[in-house]
Amino acid sequence: MSSRVDPAIVCDFDGTVACTDVGHAFFRTFARPPWEDVVREWEEGRIGSRECLEKESALTLATLEDLEDFASRQDIDPRFHEIVEWARNRSIPICIVSDGFREYIDCILHRHGIRVPCFANRVEFEGKRLRPSFPYYDQGCRRCANCKGYHVGRYKTAGYGTVFIGDGLSDLCALPHADVILAKGDLADHCERAKIPHTRIADLGGALEYLAGA
Repeated sequence: MSSRVDPAIVCDFDGTVACTDVGHAFFRTFARPPWEDVVREWEEGRIGSRECLEKESALTLATLEDLEDFASRQDIDPRFHEIVEWARNRSIPICIVSDGFREYIDCILHRHGIRVPCFANRVEFEGKRLRPSFPYYDQGCRRCANCKGYHVGRYKTAGYGTVFIGDGLSDLCALPHADVILAKGDLADHCERAKIPHTRIADLGGALEYLAGA
């Protein structure tokens, strides 16, 4: 990424900022069978993530209090604090983009005293029934519930050099729009197989090291 271009940092949440895939763990805890079959359909590409979330939500019995209690016990990568401060000290835009639900993301970030823009799906609760909604669905690829490529592309269109940080299959749409890809886990494996230029990181410490040296 050219030093003459102002950067913007777009970061995945589940498995990247959060130490675990919080959404997956929530459904694993509260959803009924055949929940795992739905996830397998998505992993195999037979359904998109919107349909996956709708099916998972229909199989789940939980209240908003259940979600908030579950979220309150989730940890984040401690280096995310440092990345946020690093960006703010340099007036660099930073945001979270997730194909999960903003309700648990907000709860976790609030508990850790972090305030950054977040673009994600939403969920409402009617008793123990979940009602998901997808405010960004029409702007994206229409396979993702919340296409990360759309959000990275918005910064690119605005003239920023884009740095994307992610870890999994829900991040694939971001890759063609990102000038710099900092990838861990399954996303790094995909980039290697597809010969997509990227920097493999083990955690956000690696991302901070890259950013500070760029």
